Amino acid sequence: MNLTSKYWLVAAAFCISTGVFAQKKEFDKAESCFKSGRYTEAIEEYKQATAKAGNNKSMREEITFKMAEAYRLIGNTKEAEKWYEKAAKTRVNDPQITLQLANIYRSNEKYTEAIAQYESYQKLNPSDPMGKVGTESCQQAEKLKAKAVGSKLKVQNIAEINSSKDDFAAAFADADLKTITFTSNRPGTTGGESDPSTSKSFSDVYTTKYDKKWSTPAIEKDLATESNDGTVAYNKDFSKKAFTRFIINKDKKNKGKERLCRLFYAEKSGENWSEPTELNLVEATATIGQPAFSPDGKMLFFVSDAGGGVGGKDVWYSVNEAGTWGTPMNAGNTVNTVGNEMFPFVSEDNVLYFSSDGHPGIGGWDIFSAQKSGSMFKNVQNLGAPFNSSNDDFGITFVGPSTKMKKGLFSSNRKDGKGGDDIYSFEIPEVNMNLVVTVKDKTTQAIMPGAKVTINDGKDKIDLITDKDGKIFFKLKESTAYTLLAEKEEYLNDKGKVSTIGQEESKDYATTLFLQTTKTKSIKLPKILYDLNAANLRPESEDSLVGLYQTLADNPTIAVEIMSHTDCRASSDHNKKLSNCRARSVVAYLIEKGINGKRLIAKGYGETSLLNKCADGVECTEEEHEQNRRTEFKILRTDFDEAKEGKSKDVVVEGGFSNCDTFIKKEE
Repeated sequence: MNLTSKYWLVAAAFCISTGVFAQKKEFDKAESCFKSGRYTEAIEEYKQATAKAGNNKSMREEITFKMAEAYRLIGNTKEAEKWYEKAAKTRVNDPQITLQLANIYRSNEKYTEAIAQYESYQKLNPSDPMGKVGTESCQQAEKLKAKAVGSKLKVQNIAEINSSKDDFAAAFADADLKTITFTSNRPGTTGGESDPSTSKSFSDVYTTKYDKKWSTPAIEKDLATESNDGTVAYNKDFSKKAFTRFIINKDKKNKGKERLCRLFYAEKSGENWSEPTELNLVEATATIGQPAFSPDGKMLFFVSDAGGGVGGKDVWYSVNEAGTWGTPMNAGNTVNTVGNEMFPFVSEDNVLYFSSDGHPGIGGWDIFSAQKSGSMFKNVQNLGAPFNSSNDDFGITFVGPSTKMKKGLFSSNRKDGKGGDDIYSFEIPEVNMNLVVTVKDKTTQAIMPGAKVTINDGKDKIDLITDKDGKIFFKLKESTAYTLLAEKEEYLNDKGKVSTIGQEESKDYATTLFLQTTKTKSIKLPKILYDLNAANLRPESEDSLVGLYQTLADNPTIAVEIMSHTDCRASSDHNKKLSNCRARSVVAYLIEKGINGKRLIAKGYGETSLLNKCADGVECTEEEHEQNRRTEFKILRTDFDEAKEGKSKDVVVEGGFSNCDTFIKKEE
């Protein structure tokens, strides 16, 4: 349905000249219903008139067209499409029918068919840019529909407060963000009668409050009149409000004949509001409404068809200077088009949001954003799905900065609603990411109460102490990488990592850090490989030493002895020299990686510390011999202080043996 007619708080009737068909009673009756906005009733009357039209070609053509219009105006796009197609066959190259058929095809997501009609309309009416806009909209529709704000965004029809009629333009009405006002033409409004321009009840402002559930909406009595009322805006501290109200045109020539939409303003004193006063910001013959305050309250945005605008309805604003609202300024042609721009809202982070049928979009009316640039606006962007659909979407409002798209409300007549326009909530549900770190003794696997765990996100460090169960609990932030460090006196530190980057849903993280006691006799390293009778490290052995390097880097106060062992094969002297040189290779690797040589001593034990029976003269398998070929380290001290003791790159081998050339395998 055309939002200008439908949402300008039902300001104007569609008055399409029908020619003279007064002779036909049934047709006259249908025309009367159509002109007064009783479109559903008009459809039934037109059906009766069709049977009586006989061979009256012009009457039958007019009935077909009016049926299409009536179905469009009640939002039945499926039937409207059928009747516009019929009308297009009888009134070939009629610009109005061509454009409306294109719009209906687009609403029904038949983009190829819509483009063909828009291109035809461009040829029929090249001065109207709506043909070009429609074509661009269809071409971009699939892309815009895919422009979702992440899978986390949840859009929900607020069924408790919506009715089968039109409910729209919600605004938060208190600092707790628990109360909202909205506009509705549901049965029971103050006017009690039907607006002749729409055949719907006059609209009122309704209020509802959330306390575990939404309360039954009630009419806001201080805003209620017997005509149309609605579209309320509050400033940031809810001490001022502006709203739209229809009044009788005071122009002498049209007095009593035309109702105009005007803007009113009130301020709060204690618990009460002042008597509303009209803001005469535009000429008396222009419509004005749909207000929105800037975050600082110094700018009042509104919509008007006042002279000097860009198109039909434009977004304007006025600046409050010394308590007086100044001369309105048009928001400019980046925001406004030859079409209509309506329902402005300015978010906490000063982004202007509005709805438009003049910018390329998915449906009839889409929601757009624009960045403020001085006194004008730039970078107009379509919000895409799920805010926009193939139907009409408008009247958005946010809680907090809009750039985070966290929470808010908007209105839509999309197909899953309760009827007419409905109010929808949107929210990115809070993502809870919790971390549990357990600290254990690496050797015994016993839990370790009283260990310190440092959590570092690159900006801040937080120290926590494990509880009686050896655990700490921590709430993680989204899109953040953390390093974890566990430490306790007389134990080696251990590190871990946790990242929430790319995680969009709630998740519990758990990790265990293991602390190795510094009092152990020796600590076995992962398998370190050498070629037969050679002391130089093989590349895969260097990978095994990364853990030792990290342990030394994470524990800068320890000094260690690197202990290398062989099996019993070959002579005892040979094995002692070979193990010395192998230990020396490990120390040299660590020094090259940046570990202070003063913290390292290399010592070879040869075959003196066998782990099994495989001594000289005992027959053993290769696997049994392999158990004895190992590299270990033991902690010599835990109080090394590089600032006091200095740094060295020298390799110290206990026993003084360092001539390892005979054990270094040369590359061939």
